[in-house]
Amino acid sequence: MPLSRAAGRVLAHDVPTDDGRPPPLLAAGTRLEARHLPLLAGLGHTAAAVLARPRIGVTALLPDPPDDGHAVPSRERTGAAASAAWIVATADRLGAQTFEASCRNPEPRRFIEKLEMFVGECELVVTVGFLSPALCEAVREAQVRRGQPAWIETLRQPPLGALQVLRIGTTLVVALSADLESAVATFTTLLTPLIRRLQGRHDTLPDVRAAELDDPRWRDVARWRLFPAQVDAGALNTRVLLKSCDHPDAAQSLAAADGLAWHAADFASFDRPTVAWFPFDTWTR
Repeated sequence: MPLSRAAGRVLAHDVPTDDGRPPPLLAAGTRLEARHLPLLAGLGHTAAAVLARPRIGVTALLPDPPDDGHAVPSRERTGAAASAAWIVATADRLGAQTFEASCRNPEPRRFIEKLEMFVGECELVVTVGFLSPALCEAVREAQVRRGQPAWIETLRQPPLGALQVLRIGTTLVVALSADLESAVATFTTLLTPLIRRLQGRHDTLPDVRAAELDDPRWRDVARWRLFPAQVDAGALNTRVLLKSCDHPDAAQSLAAADGLAWHAADFASFDRPTVAWFPFDTWTR
């Protein structure tokens, strides 16, 4: 691929030093940034060998709109459609190639038809909205028709969220909650490392940082979950100081957030309110 288009792609091979001695200048699995391109150009490279972008399908299970002319409730506005929009944009930013298909008020047969559009074409499919018992049964029947075991598993990883996992053919399917807060938390912490692995990146798991939260009420045990937070730009010191994005509308909280924070049990005894910090600038790129 020409160097001018290689930013954001993942190197397929090591870029050796002039004398060929280890370590390489850039290792295979490095996600190329604009800052790497002058280095490659200076070595005489006009192109870079990069890995193919992983293909990810995203389908949202959408409720029927109200037929009485009333506005859609706030929770619906921040439901499957909003979560799917965020997931597609984030997967694109991570460097994946995304394909979308919505499924309104899904009937089992139609849902399987939508799902099988992605099978064999995508390595991963993300369904926004948990599968109902009827949809789960339809999935099992589709798996049996393909000669596969009828298998769907629900994984719960508090506070990172829950997800349903299944496989049709060679395609992995993951169903997330349609709730915006839950979908963002689960995708960021559990699916981002998976997508990085599909990309062939060597930095599969980004670093989790420790940060101070300036809102003591969030230490309440009932609030020990992932929540949106923003960096306090007025903190003129070297530590990271966070402010919670405490808005009743999840979409507005997310729009103001710089990342997700979590009151990890390991930090409970600290004098200052300290949280685990998942910044979007490293966890969603």
